[in-house]
Amino acid sequence: MEYINLLKKALLATAFAGLVACGGGSSSSNSSDSSPTYSGKTEQAVITEDNAEEMLDASIDGASAGSQAANLTSNDSGDNQKKARLAGIASKLKNMAKAATEQLNSNGDSAQVVSADEVKQSDCEGVVGQSVTTGSFDTDSGAFNASVQYTNFCHSEETDGATMDGSISMTGFFDWEKEIFDFKLSFTNLTAKDETDSMTMNGKISMAGSDDSFNVSMTFDFKDNNSNKVFRVEDYKLTVNEYGTYPDGHFTADISGKTYHTDYGSYSIETIELINVNYSDEYPNAGIIKLSGNKSSVTAHFMPDGKYILYIDNNGDGVTDVTKDCDVNNGECGEIVAEF
Repeated sequence: MEYINLLKKALLATAFAGLVACGGGSSSSNSSDSSPTYSGKTEQAVITEDNAEEMLDASIDGASAGSQAANLTSNDSGDNQKKARLAGIASKLKNMAKAATEQLNSNGDSAQVVSADEVKQSDCEGVVGQSVTTGSFDTDSGAFNASVQYTNFCHSEETDGATMDGSISMTGFFDWEKEIFDFKLSFTNLTAKDETDSMTMNGKISMAGSDDSFNVSMTFDFKDNNSNKVFRVEDYKLTVNEYGTYPDGHFTADISGKTYHTDYGSYSIETIELINVNYSDEYPNAGIIKLSGNKSSVTAHFMPDGKYILYIDNNGDGVTDVTKDCDVNNGECGEIVAEF
């Protein structure tokens, strides 16, 4: 989907919003565009040479969106050192919750529920708006909840310059001694707009795991407000495992679920061989995923240096009818970028 970068900004804002639930950090959201509800084709899509690439892009973007909700770690830190893509929001929430508990202990206080309410104003030039957050964290059990509302909220850091409207609710818990987390995010008419694009999403994302291994499950409807087209990812599951640190480390990803494309219909995605991405690279260098539709499929084999091959079966007989050699470096087949 061409609006994936805008979606990532919305999820970045969501992640910042979650930070306040532990008594610090910030962000919030509410307002609404027309509520997106998928009403496009629901029958199984027929995958062809003409649409295989577009459908693969949509599936990869759906998985990317989910992992971005779990990821606040940017590719480059302030000191220009590329960092591993940890489950950033979980890690940051966990660390802030732990700090709150340690502060209580140092003061001789017993474990308690820490509440956090915050109103934050937009800092983008010419934009008047705010985010309103309410939340609490139980320093004994690790449970937290937060509710966020955006109203025309634009922030240079937290929304990366996009303007946010809509609401988010979050619940979950952290156990920092065992280094594990489990939480759920719910979006209601979460709208992000920038200079050219506008999108709205409704749905839910669940995450569980640790700093270097996490699972994401998601179902949401996504509306391109410029074209009024609505897409859906349903029962998407993403498992990410990280190994080592930059620049020698890498991570693997396993994707499964169903995508609904308003023009083509529904199709499933499964991982045949784990997708692998080196921290020092932008593209997958290994792995195989398969999209299956109505008596048709496309299988993508990822290779080093931004190359991949598409094997398209037009009639479901298990025999490849069309093969496409693709290279993101020269623009053939378009770009498939791993943002896990």
